[in-house]
Amino acid sequence: MLRYLVSMKILDENENIFSVTSCGSLLATNDFMKYYTLLMEIDLETPRHFDHMLHTGEVVFDHLYGMNYFDYVVKHWEYGDLYWKMLRAFTSAKEIVAAYDFSQFEHIVDVGGGEAELLIAILKKATHARGTLFETPKIVKKAVAAIAENDLSDRCKTISGSFFDGIPIEGDCYILKHILHDWDDEKCLQILRNIKASSKANSKLVIIDGVSDDDFTKMSDFSIWISIGGKERNLNEFKHLLNKTGFEFTRVFEPSNVQFVVIEAVSIA
Repeated sequence: MLRYLVSMKILDENENIFSVTSCGSLLATNDFMKYYTLLMEIDLETPRHFDHMLHTGEVVFDHLYGMNYFDYVVKHWEYGDLYWKMLRAFTSAKEIVAAYDFSQFEHIVDVGGGEAELLIAILKKATHARGTLFETPKIVKKAVAAIAENDLSDRCKTISGSFFDGIPIEGDCYILKHILHDWDDEKCLQILRNIKASSKANSKLVIIDGVSDDDFTKMSDFSIWISIGGKERNLNEFKHLLNKTGFEFTRVFEPSNVQFVVIEAVSIA
């Protein structure tokens, strides 16, 4: 039975020791699956209209609801609240802080950082650092409250805006957590160029995302494409985006038993 589950990529086997894969972990009862299931009311409608995308190239979700996915969850906050809870459950701030050392930085800018959960966790560990959250106006309001509740208002500020219009914050570290996979290459290049325009020489860019070499990310690639027009990428595709925008790939961290990697790059002159 166990080896059958290995063939289905639900388990891995190494010298007669079996472990759950990232794909198999989705079968477990956890917060991520709870929130994802509640969001299926809007998510499951898109595959039924896949033919529209094939014929027109228009993102299915945009066609069905008259706006993109992110505008929808902001406008309909009953879904938006579930969406942010799902993201927090999918990749915990604790796992990221354990995987990468942020204590080397003085000013950390979390671009599209949601309600500041990750930035709060980083600043609690890197007690000398300052942080700035860059988010859309409605989400910033929630982040301000979370930052105050954690007694970090003196070290953590918020700025609202769109990362497509510009990111007017100079820092020595910029974070993109689960941002780039939401967009096609052209829009990713725009985000990265806006970060580059504000960064100093040798500023670090930290990308936290899945890579399309693992089973879970391969499965999610289709869903992301038809729902929001994004795509999952392998490491070489991330490197290609970095090279075109003035960043140089330096290294990648691959924590075990989690569904993300941490890609580090440096802003070059």
